[in-house]
Amino acid sequence: MGKEQLYKIGQASKKARVTLRTIRYYEELGLIEPAVRTKGGFRLYTEECIERLRLIQALKLLDFPLSKIKEMFKIRELAQSGDEASHRVMRLLQSQQREAIKKKGQCEKMLQEIQSTMELVTRCYGCETKPSYEVCRSCEMISHQGELPLPLRVIL
Repeated sequence: MGKEQLYKIGQASKKARVTLRTIRYYEELGLIEPAVRTKGGFRLYTEECIERLRLIQALKLLDFPLSKIKEMFKIRELAQSGDEASHRVMRLLQSQQREAIKKKGQCEKMLQEIQSTMELVTRCYGCETKPSYEVCRSCEMISHQGELPLPLRVIL
């Protein structure tokens, strides 16, 4: 069996599609560590570490905070049994699920605000009057509206 391929930080960065700064930051947080540091101070990384970088990025896309990602990586080494590990994972996932549900509600509210604003803005197509809060608020096209959607209030 041959030696495992090792990659300098720049090579690892390209393979994992992250910046050098990201790799250094993840090292600082204890999420990854180089397999070896050469006498010259170069960090060398394995394929396993590069795969870990990819996993971190994928979890971040799912909105997992780095603290939870780190906790997930630590569960296997800290748990004394599969039962303990599974319960720890479940608590972590339930916590993340609650956060996702909360953010989903916020996103739905934002989409409603955008949709309402878009519907009102289309009524302004062809208007030749210079927009201002007073002029637009008294316009018959939107004057029947109660509370204006947030994005429209910013525009006016």
